[in-house]
Formats: sequence, structure tokens, C-alpha cells
Amino acid sequence: QRWPSCQNQFDLIVTGLRRRKVVGAVPCAKAALEILRTVIGQCKFLDLNHMVTVVRAIGRLLTKEISTELTVGNIIRRVLYLIREEYSNKVIYSNEIQKNAMNTKSESVINRETMEVSLSYPGLAGRQVSLGSVLSLSSEREKVRQKDHDIDRSIAVDSKQSIISGIQELSDEIDNSNQSICEMAVEYIHADEVILTFGYSLTVELFLKAAARKRKFQLIVAESGPSLEGHKLVNSLSRHPNITTALIPDSALYALMSRVNKVVFSPHAILADGGAVCSTGHLMLAIAAKSFAVPVVGVTGSFKLSPLFSHNQSNVLNHLLSPSEIMTYNNNITFENVRVIAPAFDFLPPELITLYVTNNGSHQPSYMYRLLGEFYYAEDYDLDVTEGQGE
Repeated sequence: QRWPSCQNQFDLIVTGLRRRKVVGAVPCAKAALEILRTVIGQCKFLDLNHMVTVVRAIGRLLTKEISTELTVGNIIRRVLYLIREEYSNKVIYSNEIQKNAMNTKSESVINRETMEVSLSYPGLAGRQVSLGSVLSLSSEREKVRQKDHDIDRSIAVDSKQSIISGIQELSDEIDNSNQSICEMAVEYIHADEVILTFGYSLTVELFLKAAARKRKFQLIVAESGPSLEGHKLVNSLSRHPNITTALIPDSALYALMSRVNKVVFSPHAILADGGAVCSTGHLMLAIAAKSFAVPVVGVTGSFKLSPLFSHNQSNVLNHLLSPSEIMTYNNNITFENVRVIAPAFDFLPPELITLYVTNNGSHQPSYMYRLLGEFYYAEDYDLDVTEGQGE
């Protein structure tokens, strides 16, 4: 179904995602939130179940258009959680009203039965009602229950504002996630430690700067070829008085790992089993750290936690980049029978990761699965399954 009132804005955001004009976990998450805010705010729904169906359909479309950004699907599931919670609250409130109404009716029946008995048999006044009266009361209650059961329990949507407020709170959580993470930096980075990181991440940069306000430490940055994003991090942190920086090639990771006290990285996504999807090269880093028993700490927002497992991520883990970034084409050289593969992501199994520091606190990889219940409903783990299927 198409809604002309918000279709243009919807198409504009989807086109930006499809053409990769919007890239990165945070921009893609904010774009998904903006789509849902527009659709929920401007469109009319029959009830909250209809809203859930529409949001799931939007989620299927967005995850298909940009399958490599798992945060888009996570945001869809978070909003579905808000809607389902609102629906549950409405049902509970409706049931409470009906329960009070039934109790009121039951009390009136008791009073009527007692009055009839008292008038018919004055000698029974003030005594317990007879068995026949009790049976009659039970029959009356059953009629009330049957009547309430026949009432259509579809709940009209009169709670859009609360859902939109929840979306705004989720947007604020994403904006403030780095700040919450940075507040815990001094708990995990100590004085005179040697920290190793790979490439560039804004979360890692802010995390290290926050720790450097009270700690003085050394930082080793792997340059992350072929993009060489590590240079950007070194240029940003080299001017800080409490951070001594060193830039190394990726091939020197294993040789220098014995001097490192802690590895800090920011994952692209966290999967249900506690594993992480990261840019290429992080697996080599984590394996080297495991060999020397060096703790590996991931810093990221909880909105990157996905309820899916690694075997569900063929579109992400099999995503390939252009070979020209690794090997330039040269007319003087003939590449016959040569296939250059440039994977975009690595998967880090949970046994290679020591701890995750998120805006909701620090957790071990084995605990991440339990956090899913706080953010998502199990019915929304797989957005490709039509509502009601497989249940």
C-alpha cells in the first residue's frame, strides 16, 4: 500500500541508502528511524497489529536494499518492540477495565440475590446465601465472561504520540551512545599501558581521548591497508599530550603483540552468539592477541547488537570490494587465471573477544544473547518471515 503523504520522503531516503549516499552504522540507523517516524506519524492504521505489519514490510524492504548494514534491521526491530509493548500495555489496561466491570456486575448480582433471599425468607436475613443462590451467581458470572470474550479486542491506535516519543528516545540513545561509552574509558585503560587498535573508528578515537584526560599511555595503530585509515587516527591523536602514538604496517601485528597490554576495536555489528562483524584485518588482530593472551575489548553502541547468527550473514560476510583497491590494473601485465578476492568484513568468533563496552554497560560475549530479550521480541528476529508464520 502506498501513502502519497509520505511516499516522496520515503523514496528519497531509500534511494540514498541504495546508492550508498548514506553509509555507516549511525547514519543508516538514523535514516531508518526517520523513515519510521514519517510513516507512523503521517499514515493511518487500523490498529497496532496493522502498524506492526507495515513496519515489518518496511524492514524487509530496507534490509534488502542495504543488506550489509545490520543496524538498519536492528532499528526496525527496536521500533517493533516499542509497538508491541504499547499494544501489551493497552491490552492489560483494557483487561483491567473489563475485570473491574465484571467485579462490579458480580457485586450487584450478590446484592440482588441477598436482597431477594432476605425478602422471601426473613429468617435467613444476615445468614449465608443458599447453594442455589451461589449456583445462580456462578451462572451469571459465566454469562459476563462469555460476553467479554465476544467483544472485539482490536485496539484502535490512539497511542501514536507515545510510539513517536519512543522513537525520539531511541534516536537520542544513538546520538549519546559514544558519550556513555567514554564515561567508562578510565575503568579499562590504565596508566602506562600499551594499547593496540586497528584502522580508524570514531568510537575508538573518542574512547581513547576520554581515557587520556586522566591517563597517560602508549598507542600503537595498525594502518589497515589498503585503505590506510590508521593514518587518520594517528593524525588525530598524535597531538594529544598524554598519548604516545606509533603507526605500524599490518604485517607487524604479531611481532609487536607481546608488548601490548590491551586491544581496543569497534565492531561493525555484534551477533547473537557474541561474535562480531568487523572490517577486514580484525580477525588477524584477534588471533594474534589470543596467541599472547592479550585482552580484546570491543567498544560500541548497543544498537549494533543483532539477533542473527553468523550463518545468517552470507550477504555481509560474503560482501566483496573492488580488486582495484588491492591490485591496480596495468596494461603491461596480463592477469590470466588470477582471481583477486577482496572481502569487506571479517567475522570474529566470541572466543576471541574478552569484553564489550556498550552504552548499557560492559558485558562478556556470552551475555550478549541475554540482552536480546531487552531490545527485541522473538517474533521479530527474522523479518523475512510473515507475521504468524512458523509460530
